[in-house]
Amino acid sequence: MKDFFKKESPILSLLGMGGGGTGTALGGGGSAVKASGGSIVEPGNGFVYHVFIANGNFERTVDSLSAVDYLVVAGGGGGGSYFGAGGGAGGYRTHSPNGGALQPAGAITVGASAIAVTVGDGGATNNTKGSNSSFGVISSEGGGGGQTGGGGGTAGTTGGSGGGGGVANSVPTNPGYAGNTPPVSPPQGNPGGAGYYLAHYPAGGGGGAGGPGGTAGNNSGDGGTGGAGYPNPDFAAPLIAPALTAASVPSPQVTAFTNAVGPTGLYAGGGGGATATGTQGAGGSGGGGTAGINPGVEYTGGGGGGNFPPAGSWDGQGGKGIVIVRYAA
Repeated sequence: MKDFFKKESPILSLLGMGGGGTGTALGGGGSAVKASGGSIVEPGNGFVYHVFIANGNFERTVDSLSAVDYLVVAGGGGGGSYFGAGGGAGGYRTHSPNGGALQPAGAITVGASAIAVTVGDGGATNNTKGSNSSFGVISSEGGGGGQTGGGGGTAGTTGGSGGGGGVANSVPTNPGYAGNTPPVSPPQGNPGGAGYYLAHYPAGGGGGAGGPGGTAGNNSGDGGTGGAGYPNPDFAAPLIAPALTAASVPSPQVTAFTNAVGPTGLYAGGGGGATATGTQGAGGSGGGGTAGINPGVEYTGGGGGGNFPPAGSWDGQGGKGIVIVRYAA
């Protein structure tokens, strides 16, 4: 009987990103593939990538594979309702040669047992926190939800990056929520920005992996911008996008991902804060949603934009996270 979990059955990798199936490497013929799990891409840069957009397992199929690089991004937080604050980006943790200041000292060691992979969803309703992502012992916390604006005061949340502060009744300044919660070193994210109580009801931006959320304009009434994502060219969009296409991700989502992540590999931008009469806060680079009805970009862990009611009903969901594992071909 044919074993449908072996490499000679490429249809498995095209139908799902989850666990078990080895998949087929796109662009490289599969000759350098040393593990199973996710959707596998060989982009020709000397590495093999396993891209997970759903829960699964990573398991070596060649004993010589002993250590791997990784990017683990949690789901982004939802933006706040009614002139609400931006959602915080999902926690960001990575290890690779170009990972920068946010990477820990060592790569993941691969043994004989499968390594569990969890991919977090974005916050699905206003103010809600995103879900965690993990690769074995490496866990990234979901992004914090943005606070409700307009005097409603429904609280936001802490998270990998914190949600922005809205407007709590007549309190002059309402701070954003803490990032890197629970704490890890290096930090997985940043706090959200503060909102103000003015006629404009300006709310703060959600924190991002690369910086805190912007504070709302005290005089201008502008919403705070989302915190910037963090770059890592080892996981740039041209290297990763083919795996999304192979997994039948709708082309508009692939395009949005490609534009957000770009050639520098930006992930985990915060959502922008909304305002009643000023300028709506822009989403942070790396997938954050601009205030209005703009969600975080899927598979970037971007925070959702705060709601601007005249623009329509609330739709500022956080972007889903992603887990990417790579090793030398």
